[in-house]
Order: sequence, then C-alpha cells, then structure tokens
Amino acid sequence: ERRGFCVHFASTMAAMARSLGIPARVSVGFLEGRLGEDEGTYVVRAGDLHAWPELYFEGVGWLPFPPSPPAFPELAPEFLRYLEAAPHFLAKARADLR
Repeated sequence: ERRGFCVHFASTMAAMARSLGIPARVSVGFLEGRLGEDEGTYVVRAGDLHAWPELYFEGVGWLPFPPSPPAFPELAPEFLRYLEAAPHFLAKARADLR
C-alpha cells in the first residue's frame, strides 16, 4: 500500500544516502503533464508536482533515484529501471568509501 508523498520518500532516501557518506540532494519539479486541447500544448497542474532524490557518484555525476511508488502505471518501467540500477551504484559507492 502506498502511503506518504513523494517528498517524504525523496527526503528519507537522501538522508539515508548521506548517512552512508553518499552526497545526496532532493530535486523538485513537475511531471510532464497532459497533452492540451490546442496542438503542441501541455497542461501542467499542481498535481503534477514531484520530488525525487539525486545521488552523486564520482565519475558518473548526479543520478536520479526515484523511490516513490509510481502513481501512474505507465511510469512503472522507468521506476523499475532505476531500482534495478540502484544496488550497483550503492555497492560501488560503499567500495569507494573504504
């Protein structure tokens, strides 16, 4: 069951990463919105506001790691792609700290 808002998930993951010595920040922005009625326009509403953590890895840079459960099923493949990559980057970061 999903409980909480994206900013809760993002800030918690950033704090956890920092506790491991991984530089982290919380980014805030908007999802892509919906196609508008007029050609070439999009409607972006307050409900499209989103927050996600970004972790910094030497030699790679800042990478987004959205920990929030996807609110929209169509975003699930992207969410899962980040989750699959997370263990690799976290293991590398731990090894670099040693």
